[in-house]
Amino acid sequence: EEETDSAYFLFDFDTQMFGKTVLLSTGARFFETTLSSAGISKGIYTEIERDYSDWLPSLNMLLDITDNVLWRFGASKNITRPSIDKLSFSANVSQASRDDGDIGSIGLGTPFLQPFESINIDTAIEWYFNKQGFISLALFHKNIDNFIVEKTELLRYGSLGLPEALLQEGESVDDLFIVTTPENSDSSVIQGAEFAFSRDFDFLPEPFNRLGMITNYTWADGDTLYRDVQGTGENQVKTFAGLSNQSYNLTFYYEAEDWSARISSAYRSDYILSVQAGNTDQDESGYHDTTYVDAAAHYQLSDNFKLTLEALNLTNVREELYSDSSDRAYNTTSNGRTFLLGVSGQF
Repeated sequence: EEETDSAYFLFDFDTQMFGKTVLLSTGARFFETTLSSAGISKGIYTEIERDYSDWLPSLNMLLDITDNVLWRFGASKNITRPSIDKLSFSANVSQASRDDGDIGSIGLGTPFLQPFESINIDTAIEWYFNKQGFISLALFHKNIDNFIVEKTELLRYGSLGLPEALLQEGESVDDLFIVTTPENSDSSVIQGAEFAFSRDFDFLPEPFNRLGMITNYTWADGDTLYRDVQGTGENQVKTFAGLSNQSYNLTFYYEAEDWSARISSAYRSDYILSVQAGNTDQDESGYHDTTYVDAAAHYQLSDNFKLTLEALNLTNVREELYSDSSDRAYNTTSNGRTFLLGVSGQF
């Protein structure tokens, strides 16, 4: 069980800077969380209760440099609590067959996890022009602490204090299992930049003046320390799990009086999925880069009815999961193309 009490205060006001009006929003939230967890630990019924608290301040500023150019600045501290399943005294014993020589696996929870926290700073310049579009450039920086990773060990089942009833026929308490436990990792830093652009092409001759484009590009860089990589006992610095160095979205659209259509592309470069401490089979796993192309259109049949058409994954992209930094093929998922036809009514 998890119970959180919190209170916050917030101030919104404006002031002057360099002869320009600055809008400010600042405040802080105080919280106190009480966690209680009960279950079987090392074969013994165990119940613990602990609490933690903190202040989470935030600041947002907006400066009108000109009528069309804005400068934004933000700073904040956030937390993310571990999921309940990771905080419980629980054990998930796999029922995979050992006939092929596979080693069974066990997932354990721990109520001693700390929430991971981040200190975030970002700033942006935005230029709005002709009431038909904008350009923006943003920079961001995050300090992340206590991020939750998984620790993997090869342990004898009997040392875990779990009941024999969870074992399959033919298994014994002397068998070895791959035991995975969540734990808090070391501090990490993520930083990057984002460019965004949106524009109606109203300067083109008819009928092309109804065209437009929306796009953004993000570059991000972030490393973290992983412990006991591939069971060697050595720690390695690798890319932050789930973080792609590059990503972009690009959309072209056409807006007519009775119909509209758009085609979009979304790219994400490869990224690490996980680095499991003590896993001797691989030093990391992750996904290769992907580029998805989708399309959508609608036609206004009448004042009350609209026909819609969507097409997803037109390029039939496969998601490729690799194993180890030597890029061994591990798994491929193909969802195919999806077409959706619909009618919406308004009465």
